[in-house]
Amino acid sequence: MNYLQKMKGGGQSPPKVGLTEVFWSWTGSFLGIAAVSLIHYKMLDQTGLMMILGSFGASAVLIYGAIRSPLAQPRNLLGGHILSAVIGVTAFQWLGGQPWLATAVAVSTSIALMHLTKTLHPPGGATALIITGCKKEAVQRPNILFAIADDWGWPHASIYGDPVVQTPAFDRLAREGVLFNHAYISSPSCTPSRNAILTGQYHWRLGPATTDRSAHDGLDGRWSAPGRDRS
Repeated sequence: MNYLQKMKGGGQSPPKVGLTEVFWSWTGSFLGIAAVSLIHYKMLDQTGLMMILGSFGASAVLIYGAIRSPLAQPRNLLGGHILSAVIGVTAFQWLGGQPWLATAVAVSTSIALMHLTKTLHPPGGATALIITGCKKEAVQRPNILFAIADDWGWPHASIYGDPVVQTPAFDRLAREGVLFNHAYISSPSCTPSRNAILTGQYHWRLGPATTDRSAHDGLDGRWSAPGRDRS
């Protein structure tokens, strides 16, 4: 019951503010978070959380809702977050194999350094914690099978609905992988389009390799990529 009584706010609580201050707190926090979000989603990363951090929301409460607090001053805001972010990244790189140790070192070191530099900002500790709480994932190379077939028109596969040509092996690859329905090559001829695929260049940038003339010179067009030894 005593705990429920405390919820009424009968003890010491933050001073009541007027509607004007509430309005400016709302306006400032809205504009600040909107600016950060626009930069994140329009200029940086639309899928990750590079700038959409919980600690920024906590900072908004301080700098817009408690503007007179010594912890909400510009020096504390910028210094606290920057120092904590640097410490968090360092701890993640050095101690990422032991996440419990990395998080503890990052947060405690951030607090100590903010004390020493007079930039104490509570959300800075959250920044360090968020960074070190990320999971290290091993970089894996994608398993891609890229098959090229000459003189094979795209409709001539049973998975594309051809009533005559039956291609069970190709159909299985398509069902278990990715089947392109709107893919185009850079040239109507096989050799230039194949070399464009292998080099990532437009066929008109590849010189002699963009035509089938090499076949008339006694060379197999499949091996006519620029720079290849023709001896």
